[in-house]
Amino acid sequence: MPADRQIAATVLVVEDDAMINLTTVDTIREQGYFVLSAADADEALLVLAAHPEVNVLFTDIKMPGSIDGLALAGLTRRDHPLIEIVIASGTLCPSRDEMPARATFLPKPYSVKQIAETLGALMTQTTRLAS
Repeated sequence: MPADRQIAATVLVVEDDAMINLTTVDTIREQGYFVLSAADADEALLVLAAHPEVNVLFTDIKMPGSIDGLALAGLTRRDHPLIEIVIASGTLCPSRDEMPARATFLPKPYSVKQIAETLGALMTQTTRLAS
């Protein structure tokens, strides 16, 4: 676990591509976070309802199911306003207006360093807000 991380956090990864999901989950877990996973937004909503400890939603945009990652991010912001949101895509680049407040966009393919820096910044921001 990186030495500069002061708080434990739970990240929900939502990604329909099994290899990207597995790689992202492993990368985030190696950074010292507890990780939950969902294959689509419908499953993610169930996970969020069952796991109030989730601190970060890390979601792809394009997925099968009744809603996409942007809609999931919007519902998450509405129903769980304290959860930080990372939206990822290799094909779309949403505008600031298309994303919920405080959401971060991470273009694919992303690196281990980009994931670590993004989550580290979110946790630092969350710690400052809680102080």
